[in-house]
Amino acid sequence: MPSIATQARKLQEAIESGNLIPTAAETLKPPIPVADYPASPNAYSRGPLPAGSVQQPDMQRAWQTGATPQIRLIPTAPLSNPVVGAAAQSQAIVQIAATPPAPAPVPASATDIDLISAINRQVIGSLDSWNQTAQSGGGLIYSSSTITGISVGANDLAVAVAAGVDNTGTTSGGSPGAGWTALITGAYWNVFPSAGSHTVTQNFAGTNYDIAQTLAFFKTNGSTPVFTNRGSGSGGTILVSNTFTPAVGSSLLFINSGGTGHIQTIKDTAGNTNWTIQANIAPSSIDGGFPHATGVQMAYAQNVSSVSTQVTIQVALSAGSWIVYEISNIGISSGTYTFLSSDNTEEVQFSGEANVTATLPSSAFAVGWQTLVSNYNTVATITLTSTASINGLFGIQPIIPPGSSAWIFSDGAGYWVSQTQMSFAGLAGSIVTSQMNFGISASSSTWFRGDGTWQPIDWNVPPGVAGKLAAHYNGLALVSNGLSTTIAKADLLGQTADIGSTSLFSPLSNTGFYRLSYYVVVTQVATTSSTLPDLQITWSDQDSFTSMTFGPVDSTTPSANTLQTYYQGSVVINAISISFGNPIKYQLGVTTHYASSGATPMQYSAHFRLEVL
Repeated sequence: MPSIATQARKLQEAIESGNLIPTAAETLKPPIPVADYPASPNAYSRGPLPAGSVQQPDMQRAWQTGATPQIRLIPTAPLSNPVVGAAAQSQAIVQIAATPPAPAPVPASATDIDLISAINRQVIGSLDSWNQTAQSGGGLIYSSSTITGISVGANDLAVAVAAGVDNTGTTSGGSPGAGWTALITGAYWNVFPSAGSHTVTQNFAGTNYDIAQTLAFFKTNGSTPVFTNRGSGSGGTILVSNTFTPAVGSSLLFINSGGTGHIQTIKDTAGNTNWTIQANIAPSSIDGGFPHATGVQMAYAQNVSSVSTQVTIQVALSAGSWIVYEISNIGISSGTYTFLSSDNTEEVQFSGEANVTATLPSSAFAVGWQTLVSNYNTVATITLTSTASINGLFGIQPIIPPGSSAWIFSDGAGYWVSQTQMSFAGLAGSIVTSQMNFGISASSSTWFRGDGTWQPIDWNVPPGVAGKLAAHYNGLALVSNGLSTTIAKADLLGQTADIGSTSLFSPLSNTGFYRLSYYVVVTQVATTSSTLPDLQITWSDQDSFTSMTFGPVDSTTPSANTLQTYYQGSVVINAISISFGNPIKYQLGVTTHYASSGATPMQYSAHFRLEVL
């Protein structure tokens, strides 16, 4: 082998002969920089991995050996887990189901619906406030639940519900104290005489892994609320009430105490669209490898339609103890709202089943301001009002009926509404003449006829005019009470005996002249013979303060025993108030008494009509 010196000499000869050309010196590259990890460690792994990773760094490296390629695959994030993803999808379905329906179609001439930038939901009704709270995890430690709510006015109805779960299963919160009345398991109600903040505590018999509680306040009409059970049960996912017809003005309340799943949908066959989900919590935990879950759910619909209905509620997992109540004496029939400049390009949705008067400010919004107003009620209306002009006119009030929408635009001086149903300001019932006080003979005692002329009030009295009497009929002036009115009647059918003295009418403040008409007739003849009883009328005279008697009167042939046996007539009475005398009475069988012979008895009818003159 050549020596090192020989090799060095040959290298130098090759360079000098040009057979070997040295390269230029290469600049060294900088070292790989140190990774810039977050300032705080990963909350899941307590290391510097991305927040979506949940495993420890060493768990990622544990399988790596010298004989295995170093491919670093970070575990997938929790959201990629199919179970977690399904739960998220379920929650999305719940939210979609709870979202109000899309607004009514807008005419083609209206502004494009794409202009809607936000939704302003106005639930105007009896619900003042509601709150919910839950505690979960930490073990078997929860023995009570406390929640605070606000009642807006005096005599608000409060409904509190609390549920928990221990080693034996679902538990219920106890009574919050004196004055509270039990509903279903864990649910109680009370009326607070004064407005303000109220704190409610419900104790459990033992300790719980998880607890949930809700507190809602409702306006009342000043009377004590009445709860009527319209269907109840326990467990299940599809909950169906009885079929019933709510009273006018009633509201419906659904309570689910101890259910392990949220409300997904709630609807009724009457088509009420104003159901609002007030509480929808279902806390759960795992302790010692065992799962625990409970929950409280509440939904409410105010001023529901008074038609036959059946409520259906769908819940996830399983219901607890549930009930549907019809409640009377809660709810308000009307409310107010004032539009804001921030409502521009928003949809203002009204629900809650209260008739709302929505005011557009007298100083019109800037040119270009516009909003879509949608009425999500099934019965209540939305009335728009303003001292500024609407559609170029003053004093009109566009009405948005249930289930419809209207666009409102501002031109800087007034408003324009895409709505054709109009009313006059202050209108209640028929048009009041003071709102049309122009033209010859226009006054508060005349009415505007279809031919464009004003005429005296004829026959009927305008609505809302108390204590007035008709002054004209068929072009003739009327006096006294104007028109006779039937104020009492009696129809006695199938009679088979005398009838003792019986009160027909008791004059109070309306003393004076009356006309009593009578008609008595045989309606079934006797087998052998019969006698139709006579009639006597009594009263107290207004002028003499003396008891008066008319009759007895009877048929000219009372014993004819035929279907043509009858008598009729009338008598004018000047009666005084029963404060000073007797009621107007009739009696059948005074001197000529009922009689009948044979297997088939004679039957007769007596009819009375009393008119005030």
